Amino acid sequence: MDVDRPGGWQQAGVADRIELRLGPALDTLRALPRGEQFDFAFIDADKTGYPQYYEEVLTRLRPGGLIILDNTLQDGRSSAISRMTRTSRRSVPSTTRSPPIHA
Repeated sequence: MDVDRPGGWQQAGVADRIELRLGPALDTLRALPRGEQFDFAFIDADKTGYPQYYEEVLTRLRPGGLIILDNTLQDGRSSAISRMTRTSRRSVPSTTRSPPIHA
């Protein structure tokens, strides 16, 4: 089963739970209704925008939710995550309900 090909979500039995939106990532996230929340987010967009996408998704993540970022581990290193962790520690209020990120 190849879930990234047409019909793959139907074959996997998850088509009723997935909404695909194509467009500029940050604009797409910000256009969602304010109350929209996620249990799971997979971020696969231009890598330079990852910190902004992460921050926008984090504000919408339910407690216990999970964010996965594509291509964050490369050659055994997690430098993209480390950069985001430093950014997040500076920009996410300490009152956030999410635990700190450890890279």
